[in-house]
Amino acid sequence: MTPADPPGGPGTEGPADPPIEPGAGRPRRTLWHHTGRGLHGLALLGAWAGLAVLAGLTLFLGSSRELTLASHDAVVRPTLDRHVVVRTGPVLPDLRIDSGAPLGVDITLGKTDARSTPELVDRYAVIASSPEGAQARVREAVTDMATQAALRGAAAGAVPVLVWVLVGPRRRRELLRALPSRRGALAVTAGVAVGVAWWQPWTPEDGRVADDRSWVALEEFLGSDVPVPAELDGVEVRGDVTTNQTRRLIESAVTTYEKSRGFYAAAAEAAGELDLRLPEEDEEVVVFVSDRHDNIGMDAVARDRKSVV
Repeated sequence: MTPADPPGGPGTEGPADPPIEPGAGRPRRTLWHHTGRGLHGLALLGAWAGLAVLAGLTLFLGSSRELTLASHDAVVRPTLDRHVVVRTGPVLPDLRIDSGAPLGVDITLGKTDARSTPELVDRYAVIASSPEGAQARVREAVTDMATQAALRGAAAGAVPVLVWVLVGPRRRRELLRALPSRRGALAVTAGVAVGVAWWQPWTPEDGRVADDRSWVALEEFLGSDVPVPAELDGVEVRGDVTTNQTRRLIESAVTTYEKSRGFYAAAAEAAGELDLRLPEEDEEVVVFVSDRHDNIGMDAVARDRKSVV
């Protein structure tokens, strides 16, 4: 037997090594490990969703949109008071009505091309008699602001979550251990100072003059002598409405409102009864509208007539 020969004699083999199982050199992934990773992912997703909602809501309530409304340059801002508030300026009283939705909107009317206050009031009444166009413009503006705020809020909410993931658990533990040090305290103080400087809670808000005045139902403001249409039951008025001149303007607007609704409803009904030639199969019906301006009540008349021809 030579030293090179294995025990048991020449040509014989020693005891066989046990087989190596697959994955023996790696730690086993237990169910608890996978569950922990899943919960961690859900926690990150929940944190992102909460931050996105908070940022999006802040951006949405701080946004505004300029558009042309009721012959005015108007500024539309979303609110949470469930009312549509129209701020008409220093001459006419502000108006308010329930929005019928969880959100509200604040509309500030600016410059207009009306030549007199009575003409402006008549325009308001005519537009109020057919409000679908104005409502669509405001709804479109609010929807656009909500969409932009949601996208920006989602991006802003993802920033802290991405920073948390990229830093990693080891570096987070190191930063946590460094908090009691002078450098850590300085970093925390600087972060709080930046947040407070951005918030500026010491800046007082100047109250509006109109905020000291209460809202009054339109029917109560006009009195029992002026019948208010059922469609205007929810309208409220706020402002310096004590003068007879202002009261007469509102009464004139209510009268114009009733006349406009009756006039255009009768015109639409009469258009539906016209005996017109029916178009052939190869013909198209075209309605050409010129110089429409505030004459929006004719839309229903044109639609009714188009359905006949």
